[in-house]
Amino acid sequence: MNSEVKILASYDVLDVEEVITDIEKSFNINFEENELGHIKTFGEFQDYVIQKMEGDENFDCTSQQIFYKLRKIISENFNFKSENINPKTSLNEIFPLNNRRQNVSKMQKLLNFSGNILILDNISQIVLISVFTISIVVFFFNFFNGAIIFVIGLLLSEFLKANTFKVKNIKELSYLILKENYANSRSVAKTFNPNEIRNAIQDIFSDKLQIEKSKLIYNAQL
Repeated sequence: MNSEVKILASYDVLDVEEVITDIEKSFNINFEENELGHIKTFGEFQDYVIQKMEGDENFDCTSQQIFYKLRKIISENFNFKSENINPKTSLNEIFPLNNRRQNVSKMQKLLNFSGNILILDNISQIVLISVFTISIVVFFFNFFNGAIIFVIGLLLSEFLKANTFKVKNIKELSYLILKENYANSRSVAKTFNPNEIRNAIQDIFSDKLQIEKSKLIYNAQL
């Protein structure tokens, strides 16, 4: 890769700011306006996030800590035996469709995790996208009819409930929580694993901006 090519050059500022906000939330840090102006490379940004972390370095495994916490919460609250829970255990098996939303919400409260675990199924997503797209097209020809279709889309979005898991199993859920809620997921408060932070930042950039991880190297120009 040409290290002089700026990997964020083609992205909208608001999209990049959303990534920064996600990082602030996960690692419980805050960036002041223009604070990152001196950052030139992806690796420098990773280093800077680590420098802002409060507490001590500890190279234990956060995803493992989350797994044990998940196993304890699930076995104690959702009638699922602890010995039957392993990293590959399907979330669909633990949380059947019946009362899934309520049970997942309860689990998230016990985990102190507010991220989106459930999403709309593919058909529902296609329906909503189609309705809103049609409303925009019709809007240019007939404002009133376009507005009506748009309102129908809003009503559908309220009616259609997210009930499909974003991830498949306990292992994937553990890492999702690590990525989106790192600081609050550590079993010992005010500690952090620098290697995990680097990997999580790479994944956040890759997932949010659809950047290949192979391009998110230390010397990649931002």
